[in-house]
Amino acid sequence: EAAAAGADAAEALEFDRLRLEQLLRRGKLDEGLVLAHKVLSAIGVDLPDSHASAVRKFLSQRLRLRWRGLEYRERRPDQIPPAELQRVDILFSVSSGLSFLDTMRGKVIQHHFLCAALDAGEPRRACNALSQEIGYLGAGGIKNQKRIDALSKRVREVAERIGHPYEVGLAVATIGLGSFLLGRWRDARESMQHGLKVMRDHGQGVRWELDVTELFLMSSLF
Repeated sequence: EAAAAGADAAEALEFDRLRLEQLLRRGKLDEGLVLAHKVLSAIGVDLPDSHASAVRKFLSQRLRLRWRGLEYRERRPDQIPPAELQRVDILFSVSSGLSFLDTMRGKVIQHHFLCAALDAGEPRRACNALSQEIGYLGAGGIKNQKRIDALSKRVREVAERIGHPYEVGLAVATIGLGSFLLGRWRDARESMQHGLKVMRDHGQGVRWELDVTELFLMSSLF
C-alpha cells in the first residue's frame, strides 16, 4: 500500500494486482476477495457474490466459449494497448489465486482470463491462459478427458513454439496436473518432473508454480 502512494492510476492498479496475487497464493481468501472485488471492478469485471451465482455465470460462459473457440491471432506486446495487457495480467492473478481456494468463482474469472488473453493475442499470455484452462478442466473430472487431451497437445505445441522456459515448464507441469486429476499417475509424474526441471533450471519468479507442482508430484507417488 505504501508503494502505491503517489503512483498514477495504472501503477496503483499494478501494485494492487501484485498484493492481491500474494494474498490469494498465501491462502488469505477473505482479505483477497475484498481486494479482488476492487481490482476486478477497475477493469469492468464482476466477481460473483455466491457459489450459486458463480455456477449460473459459469454455465453461460461455457456456451459462449464453445461458440468463440480457442483460436487467436498473434500480436507482439508493443502492438497491444498497455491497459489491455494489464487487464489480462489482473485476470491471471485472480484466476490462478482462486484455483485452489474457491474453484467455482475461479472458473468464472478463468473464462474472462482465457478470452481476454486470446483476444489480446500476446503469445506468452495466451499460452499461460490455455495452460491454466487444463487445470480447471481437470477439476471437472473424467468427463473432460477428451478436451483435456486435445488442449494438452495444443498447449505443448504453443509453448514449444514460444520457446521461453517459463511457458514450456508451466505448460508441461500443467499437462501433468491434468493427468493427475484424471488419475493417470505415471503420466502425471513424468510431465511434472520434466516441468519442474525446466522451471528450476531456467525460470525466474516461479516459486509458487514450483510449490504447487511439487505438491501434486508428491501426491502422485501414493
